[in-house]
Amino acid sequence: DHRTYVAAGGEKFKKLHVYRNGDPLTLPAKIILVKPTLQNWESVLDEITKKVSLASTAVLKLYSMNGDLLTSGQQLEYNGMYVAAGKERFKRLEYPDAKSFSANSSPKMSRKS
Repeated sequence: DHRTYVAAGGEKFKKLHVYRNGDPLTLPAKIILVKPTLQNWESVLDEITKKVSLASTAVLKLYSMNGDLLTSGQQLEYNGMYVAAGKERFKRLEYPDAKSFSANSSPKMSRKS
């Protein structure tokens, strides 16, 4: 079920699921961004940095799941899934669907060899 939440610009926040670039085995961070934060891209990246710990840097880039570089809070969709990166390029991997995991499961535990 891939419904897209569309608002007439009146939403007070957006909920995101953000993966670490190149790390499909870690569940995505769930991040809620309030409207004032969404209006400043640097603030968006700062909030994501607080929740998504990258190895050696702050979150400097945010990508859509297909690798498009995002540059504005207006591009973010409610309940959308994204990939956070530092200076490196987007790593095209099979990131698991965040909505398919329960709070008690982990992709590391549920993968079958």
